[in-house]
Amino acid sequence: MTAVTIEKNSLGRNIRLMGHAGRNKEGSIVCAAISMLAQTIAQYLYDAECEGETDIIDISLKSGNAYISYITDEERVNDGVDAIATGFTLLSDNYPEMVSIDIYERR
Repeated sequence: MTAVTIEKNSLGRNIRLMGHAGRNKEGSIVCAAISMLAQTIAQYLYDAECEGETDIIDISLKSGNAYISYITDEERVNDGVDAIATGFTLLSDNYPEMVSIDIYERR
């Protein structure tokens, strides 16, 4: 089971992924999809940082464990991350036995 936690606030996001979706063929495909989404968010933020649109606090991508944290004044950056992160929700909806997601909004 991969647990996805997203903490949202107006100045950025904290995203944590923990665990593996599974070791069978289907689980491996879901796990690869989760990894791809995390890597896409990371690259999106690296690009935004190069443009001066965000400050990355931490990006750590490891097998079975990822953490992404950033701050920004640009609503566009948060919207982009949220759009990519929709994939986590779709995976959770379609594979609830492999992916759980919790989203918190902080002010």
